[in-house]
Amino acid sequence: LLRDIRRLGNEAENWLKGSEMEEVVASILDPLRSEGWMVVHNVLRDDGCGNVDHFVSSPSGVAFAIETKSGRGRVADRGQATSCAIWARTKFGSRFVNPVLCVGTDPPSEPEMVRHGKAEVWITGTKDLGACLRSAASARTRAA
Repeated sequence: LLRDIRRLGNEAENWLKGSEMEEVVASILDPLRSEGWMVVHNVLRDDGCGNVDHFVSSPSGVAFAIETKSGRGRVADRGQATSCAIWARTKFGSRFVNPVLCVGTDPPSEPEMVRHGKAEVWITGTKDLGACLRSAASARTRAA
């Protein structure tokens, strides 16, 4: 019983940390609205696979599904970000949605794109999130 109580306590603590991190990311994303971006938080997936933490789309239509983790990014988190981006593509009618993993612990010194299977995932910390999204949206717009 004591082992179960400790485990449940640890799970509750992790959930609270994750919730706080999602609020931090939301506070970074919300100002994008004044620049014409669409910003949506906590979109429940209708396929039974949880939620998309944040979905943003630039004024030019470049879209991002952001998976938020309070700890370090794991390989499985990249897969989760990719899965959310694929689902969000259909949900929001976007031609393409870029997966982003925003980590709270040990983020890269600058945003980096890493390959995950056939997908490419942006990994960044909160400090660089806004600039990463603006830059990636601008680059995609120029390439189109």
